[in-house]
Amino acid sequence: MTKPEDHGGGNPENARCVNCCHPDGTHKTRKELLESTVQWLLSDSCAEMGFPKADTLEEARERAENILLEQPVWQ
Repeated sequence: MTKPEDHGGGNPENARCVNCCHPDGTHKTRKELLESTVQWLLSDSCAEMGFPKADTLEEARERAENILLEQPVWQ
């Protein structure tokens, strides 16, 4: 994270990114992150960012689980 707005709540002291936080900087739940990641993997914006778009809900859910497991906070 290179800019203050990249951090949760726009607070550079927050070690978590804006995508993992609510606007006030509090951390989203695992369930919230899983569901938002699934929706992102099914969206065109996923492909526009250079990631393969998921073809099915099951594929998206499996990939979302793996993405979360790569993050230290969920290990």
